[in-house]
Amino acid sequence: MNLKNFRTETDPDGIALLTWDMPGRSMNVLNAEVIGEIVMEHLRTLDDVAYVRFASVYRNFREAKDFEAVLGELSGDDAARIALLRK
Repeated sequence: MNLKNFRTETDPDGIALLTWDMPGRSMNVLNAEVIGEIVMEHLRTLDDVAYVRFASVYRNFREAKDFEAVLGELSGDDAARIALLRK
């Protein structure tokens, strides 16, 4: 999921309409998983430490390699990204 799947429009009265369309899904549900991914995406752009702290709880880290994968994700390390995807 990424935020490109969201579209916002604001009418002249300042009322915003948020549209969410996930390709390949017949129904889009705003559940804890979706909210967690949205938070992860925002934290990644705001603060690396907050991102890692949230990720450690959200993704239920159990070992040091879990932290290494996220740190590699932040640094652009391809091997770390692959390890994260294998989880």
